[in-house]
Amino acid sequence: MNKLTNVTAVLFDVGQTILAPDYVFMKSMLADFGVATDYDALAKGAALGREKFLRGDQGELWKEFFIYWLQYVGAHEPDIPVMLQRIYEQHHRVHLWNFLEPTARDTFAWLRAHDYRMAIVSNADGKVARMLKHLELDHFFECIIDSKIVGVEKPDPAIFNLALQEIKLSAQDCIYVGDNYDRDVVGARRAGLTPVLIDPFDVVPEREVLRIKALADLTKMLFPSSQPSRST
Repeated sequence: MNKLTNVTAVLFDVGQTILAPDYVFMKSMLADFGVATDYDALAKGAALGREKFLRGDQGELWKEFFIYWLQYVGAHEPDIPVMLQRIYEQHHRVHLWNFLEPTARDTFAWLRAHDYRMAIVSNADGKVARMLKHLELDHFFECIIDSKIVGVEKPDPAIFNLALQEIKLSAQDCIYVGDNYDRDVVGARRAGLTPVLIDPFDVVPEREVLRIKALADLTKMLFPSSQPSRST
């Protein structure tokens, strides 16, 4: 694994990086329709779907994403419209992206203990700060840049520059961790940050970029002699 030196701060994406869709809800809903699946299949389907339908060059095709995801885990075609309605209702009730990456909390604690500064840069719906506060994660981050609030989205380098201005660091001092090549990697590079792609299922193996399987892998990349536990 490549080692990174002279890094002062780690900036993070949120969706599919820190927070994933609610796999518990999805697994239960699918079971109601006679579909048995597991968390690994749900996670891989979501990762593949995001790369296909939430790419920077074609906009966010959310309906297509969810249809693909449901098909991937074996949903029956006649049931998909009803499933979509249940997903949308659940999202409006509690926000669907609320499943914490298993190594996230320990990784953030390790980064803080080793004097790395942290911030958030997310294409989101204005609720990121509230979600992170609910999970008692907000205290790790010096600033939370939410595209809905600031009016600019990745891969536009301007959204990264807003975070850099807030934390008063140059791009060369920072890495950016995200899950989407077209938005996160391309955007970070345009802004001068070193991107790190979280890609547990090798969704884009052909792309040349530093990559990790889980957030805890950052500790091996930044400081290879020490790792946080992978507790949930």
